[in-house]
Amino acid sequence: MAAGTSVLVVSDGSRGCLSGAGRELLALGRSIADALDGSVAFLAVGVEAAKLAPEAAAAGADQICDEGGAERAGYHPELFAALVLAACRELAPRVILLSHAAMGLDLAPRVAFGLGARWATN
Repeated sequence: MAAGTSVLVVSDGSRGCLSGAGRELLALGRSIADALDGSVAFLAVGVEAAKLAPEAAAAGADQICDEGGAERAGYHPELFAALVLAACRELAPRVILLSHAAMGLDLAPRVAFGLGARWATN
């Protein structure tokens, strides 16, 4: 595959720092992207992108997505799904990773439906 965005990692940044789950997703994303000769993009919701950029880059992100509205506090399902879908239209990732926590479990099927794609959980 030609170099490009292979993996989009979406993480809850509402605590103002990169969560343990976010770090794990970035490590997994980095592994997948390396196997695909691609890159990892990171989208945090609930916080300004610049606030998590250094931590995300250190954890494996090649690109930080700065979608307007992502910094909105609280969980806003329709808004956050629209932001992830906008990032997907821009980046065309082959894989999208979200945590197996409340936000990810709610957001993943919304995003999959919006993309006409399948989603899996453990």
